[in-house]
Amino acid sequence: MRSLVTTLIVFPLVFFLLILLVKPIIIFGSAPFNASMGWSVFGGIAGYVGVVFSLSAALGVSKLSDRYFAKSRLPDLQKKIVAINQNLTNQASSSNMGSLRSSQIVPQVGVALRSLERVKVESLNLISKSVAKNYETLKRKLDGMSSPFSAKLPVNDDPDFWALVNSLSELADEIETHRREEDARV
Repeated sequence: MRSLVTTLIVFPLVFFLLILLVKPIIIFGSAPFNASMGWSVFGGIAGYVGVVFSLSAALGVSKLSDRYFAKSRLPDLQKKIVAINQNLTNQASSSNMGSLRSSQIVPQVGVALRSLERVKVESLNLISKSVAKNYETLKRKLDGMSSPFSAKLPVNDDPDFWALVNSLSELADEIETHRREEDARV
């Protein structure tokens, strides 16, 4: 953000000074320079710098707001993801793909992922995309089951199911790591 402020202040001021040195008539016109013109030029520069600093402050407040929202939302999301993962693991040993399809556990993964997208934490984007991909793969598989034979397959034998469980576990660990890092920064 500092580089943005520097860019928005330094480059236009350098450009202004170059024009002033090369062709001052562009800025001041053909009338002789007087105090009124000097104050006008100074006011224009000060107004521009004020706008840039206001923009910088607004971006800073937005970042702080996103950090606070993440700090308040991530603990609940992590607990929810851990609970979903535990429910999925419990389903693995005792059910088949047909009962997993009719349960409400798999759609909860989608809800948790959409909630995580609203938190706007860049360090979690990569793992959440991996979870979303695994979720979509398993969801397509469950939605595409048409034969009674495929519905009777054990959940424990499905590699897509375990890919989702593993990626959810990794996501919960990443959220915990992010929370600890944020607490250490404060």
